[in-house]
Amino acid sequence: MNFVDSFTVSYNKMAPYSLQDMLSMLVNSRGKIKAYLFLAFTSGLRTGELLALKWSDIDFDHNVIHLARSITKGIITEGSNATKNHQRSIIVPQFTIDVLESTYKESEWIFPSRTGEPYKESRNFIKAHFKPLLKELDIEYKTLTVTRHTYISYLRNNGIDKNFIQELVGHSANSVVTDKH
Repeated sequence: MNFVDSFTVSYNKMAPYSLQDMLSMLVNSRGKIKAYLFLAFTSGLRTGELLALKWSDIDFDHNVIHLARSITKGIITEGSNATKNHQRSIIVPQFTIDVLESTYKESEWIFPSRTGEPYKESRNFIKAHFKPLLKELDIEYKTLTVTRHTYISYLRNNGIDKNFIQELVGHSANSVVTDKH
């Protein structure tokens, strides 16, 4: 390291899903993955926040989701930490609430695994639900996190203020919402 003058770390962000791909996923999905995608594309929630949702977190009368926890690497954490605000309220559109209400409530968790518990790792949810849908629709696989990036990109591209977006999606004050895609 003594011989390095300076270096920059760059992150390769995947491009967001196109509007056509997003609509195709929403229209053609069923069950858990439909509810997941509607929430992801209309709320910008993180993958771990979505997988940790319980039915009791949703106020169906007011279209509000009260985030209380997240799942990361198999561990459920309550509340927020220094970089991520996992404890906030999110307003979602009525059509998303309608999709959620039509979802079979087999567990206290919105997205339970076969055991009735939440998915401990997103890769299991991806393998069981997301990749099969993308294959069926002939859509290129991008991570589940790209649904969040898609939400943020569409807000930015429609002139929504960066600071408002940061607050909406639970970014810390030091986070940066990048320029338009």
